[in-house]
Amino acid sequence: MPQESFQSFVERIQTNRDLSMEEHNAENHPPTVDIENIVIQGSIPERIQQAVMIGKIPSEIEEKPYKNLYKSREVLEGVMNELLQASEKNRENEMLLGKVFHLLGVNYYDTDEFSNAEKFFIKSINTLGDETKGASLTCDDLSEDKEDRIKNDTTIPKDINFIHYMNGSYYYLGAIWSNRSEYHTALKYLMKSEEIYNYFKLNETNVDANTKQDLENDYTLTAYYLAQVYTHLKDGDQAARYCFLTLQRQLNSGLEYSKSEWIENSIQLSSFFLGLLDYKTAIHFIKAAEYILMKTFSDTEEENELQAKINMAKGKLSLDKLEYSKAWVEEHESSRIQHGQILTNLPSDRCEKVLIEKKNTAFSTFYFDNIPIEHNETDSYVCRSFAEALEVFREGKKAFEKSLEYYVMDGFVSDHISLLQDLSSLYRCLIFFEENIDRKVAMHERRLDLLEKNTGELNVAYYRDILKQLCFEVAETYVSIFELLSLKNKLRDIYKEVSFKKMNTIITKALTFLIKFSGLFTDKGVLNVESENRPAFFRAHLLLGRMYYNYITSDPLQTIDYMRKSLHEYEFCVKFYNYNVEILEKLHAEVELAKQMCTLLPMKISEINSLLRQ
Repeated sequence: MPQESFQSFVERIQTNRDLSMEEHNAENHPPTVDIENIVIQGSIPERIQQAVMIGKIPSEIEEKPYKNLYKSREVLEGVMNELLQASEKNRENEMLLGKVFHLLGVNYYDTDEFSNAEKFFIKSINTLGDETKGASLTCDDLSEDKEDRIKNDTTIPKDINFIHYMNGSYYYLGAIWSNRSEYHTALKYLMKSEEIYNYFKLNETNVDANTKQDLENDYTLTAYYLAQVYTHLKDGDQAARYCFLTLQRQLNSGLEYSKSEWIENSIQLSSFFLGLLDYKTAIHFIKAAEYILMKTFSDTEEENELQAKINMAKGKLSLDKLEYSKAWVEEHESSRIQHGQILTNLPSDRCEKVLIEKKNTAFSTFYFDNIPIEHNETDSYVCRSFAEALEVFREGKKAFEKSLEYYVMDGFVSDHISLLQDLSSLYRCLIFFEENIDRKVAMHERRLDLLEKNTGELNVAYYRDILKQLCFEVAETYVSIFELLSLKNKLRDIYKEVSFKKMNTIITKALTFLIKFSGLFTDKGVLNVESENRPAFFRAHLLLGRMYYNYITSDPLQTIDYMRKSLHEYEFCVKFYNYNVEILEKLHAEVELAKQMCTLLPMKISEINSLLRQ
C-alpha cells in the first residue's frame, strides 16, 4: 500500500467519516482507519499534534484496542529522542520536551501502564517547573525512587503557556496514587495541582485562550479527584466541599458531563448535609438533582431509576426530620408526654417556631447559583405538633410511594423492602404526635399492612437478614398495639374497654413473630447471633417473657404454663446478658427488670399452686 502524508490522511478520514455517517448511520459503524502507512512529517510542534490526533482515533481491530495509541507513542518517542539529542539547547526545545514527557505519560496511562506513566509525568514536572521558585524535596517526598522523583516543589512553570501540562502531570499522578489506594500521597499531588491553578488565576492575563480553557477543565478534574480522595480519608467536610465545587464547575463550564453521575453526587451531598441537620441545604441538593434530571428527561430505564433515587432521598429526608423532631420533643418537652404514649397539645404561649440546630454551624452553606430553586424557611424548623408532623409525613409518604413504583418486589427485593420499612417508620414517627389512641392503633395496623405479608413471601435461604428485620419490626408493632390497648383499658372513662379476646389475639401475634425472629438465628440446629444483632435478640426474649406473662386466661393451669414460659425467657435474658455484658451494657435497666421477674414469677407460680391444692 502506498504511503500518504498526514494532511492527506486527515482529509481522507474526514471524508470517510462523512460518508460513513450517511451510509451507515442506522448501524452506527465507525469508519475503518489504517494508520500503518501514514507519513508523519513537519515541524516538531506539528508532529506532536499529529501524534495526539492519531492517539484519539479508535482502533479498528477489537482485539488490539491500543493499536493507535502505540502508534502515537512511537511518534512521541521519536520527537522526544530528537529533542534530547538536539545540539541546540534552548527554552523552546526544553518546553516542548516537557510537553512530550506529559503526553507520553498520558499515553502510558491510557494503556494502563501506570508505572511508566508516573515516570514521564515526573519528568514533565521537573522539565517544565521553575526550580528556582521552590524548595528542594527530600527523597521521601512524593516519590521514593531517587531516579524518578520530583526534584523541586515548585508550582510555577518556566513558561506560563506550558502550565497546563505541568498541572495535568500533577493531577494524573494524584489519580495514579489514588488508584493504588495511597490516598495521602495522592492528596499531596492533587494539592500541588490546585496550587498551580491558583497561580494561574493570578496570572491568567498572560495565558492564551486555549491554555486558559485547558486549565479550567483540568481544575474541574482536580476537584473531582480531591473529592474522591478526601472521601477515602474520611474527611467528610473537605469531600463535600470539593464534590460541590466539581458539580458547580461542571454546570458553569458548558462542557458535556455525565448527567447520571452529577445527579448521584448531588444526592450524596444531600445525604451529607442531612447528617449535619442542615435540612434546608439537603433539600437544595435534592431539588438540584431533580432539576438536572427533568431539564432533559428521557423515559429510559436509567433515568427512571434516577427519578426513583431522588424520590427515595426526598422520603428519607422527611423521615429523618420526623425522627429528629420526635427526639427533640422527648428531650425538651417531656412534660407533654402522658402515660408514656400520649403527646398533649402545645400550650398557646409556646407555639413559637424552633430552629433545628445544625451540628456544624461553621460549615459554609453551598447553593448552586445557576439552578432556579426556591427555599422554604419551614424546612429548618422542628415539628412540635401533629399538624406540622403530618405535613412532613405526607411529603415523605408521597416520595416513598413514587419510588416504590420503580423498585418493585420482582427484581428489587432489598430496595422494595427497605422502602416499605421507611414508610413504616414514617407512620411510627407520626404516631408519636397523634393524641387519640384509636388513631394510633389504626396507624400501627397500617404498618402491619406494609410489612407482615412479606414475612411469608421471602426465601429464608436468600433473605435471612431481611426476614430478621421484618419479623422483629412486626413483633414490636404488635407489642405497641398491645400497650395502647392496655392503656385504653386504664382510661375507661374516655375509651371503650378492649376485650380479653382481642388482647390475647394481639399477644399471640406478637409471640408468633418474636419466636420466628429468634428462630432465624438457628441454622441446622446451631445458634449463631451476630454481635450487631445481640441487643435485638436480647430484647426479643425480654418481650417474649412479657407477652407470656400478660396472656389472659381463666384456667389456672394454663396461667401457670404461661408464667413458666415467661420465667424461662427472663432467665434466658439474664444468662445471655452475662455472656455479652460489653455488647449489652446499655441494656442494664432491662436486665435488672428480667432479674426482678426471675424472683417474682416463682413466687406467683407457687401462690397459684397453693390455691389449687386447697
